[in-house]
Amino acid sequence: LFRSERQPFEAYPVLDADGRCLGLINAARLRRVLAEGPGNRSLSELSRLREYVYPQDPLIRAVIRMNAIGARQLPVVERGSLELRGLLTMSDIFRAQAEAAQDSAGPESLRETSPPE
Repeated sequence: LFRSERQPFEAYPVLDADGRCLGLINAARLRRVLAEGPGNRSLSELSRLREYVYPQDPLIRAVIRMNAIGARQLPVVERGSLELRGLLTMSDIFRAQAEAAQDSAGPESLRETSPPE
């Protein structure tokens, strides 16, 4: 928990010994559990894999799912094995959209603009 407070992420993936994603857990939930007192609960008990996408899924699928559940991060897992491939964040989506817009607008989109006089 101490190390997670120094990281810029809201949620962290929980994996089993084989690298399968069991879900995400956030630092706020960990703090609540610790505040309840000592216990023997494992991280796998505190997380559940509810929402995820596959590497082959179109980006819009992730956007729709993230919006529907109010998430800023979504695990990317391998179909069948649920092996974690990555964590997709809203900033990843914004970056991909900006790159696509820039590519379609051409080089003139990079030109600096002057404020109106």
